[in-house]
Amino acid sequence: MDINRTGPRQTPLDEPAAKPLRPAGKFRSPGSLAADAGATAPSVGVPAGITPADLRDAGNAEAVLMRYFGDMVDNAGRQFGVTVSGEHRQKLLDFLANDPMMKGKLLAFLDQVVK
Repeated sequence: MDINRTGPRQTPLDEPAAKPLRPAGKFRSPGSLAADAGATAPSVGVPAGITPADLRDAGNAEAVLMRYFGDMVDNAGRQFGVTVSGEHRQKLLDFLANDPMMKGKLLAFLDQVVK
């Protein structure tokens, strides 16, 4: 079976001039941004009163994760102008707390920011 192309027949498929350039910079954590700006107040996302020992303790880590998952849900609701009912909020928090990838990502972020 022959499949007809929609464009001209003799155009190359990979045009080197059309390739996007890769950015030279790297992402920086919010903690390093605050240090670079010389700000005295903690930047957004920097947890107050959390130590690396809290993140290493399993019980404290779960409490910290639930608090920050709750903050994420509340902030997203405010940002999108949506009110989340108590039942839906709890189901969403349970889902986020039981997702190993979300837990790992948030723990890694908090560990990086707390240091």
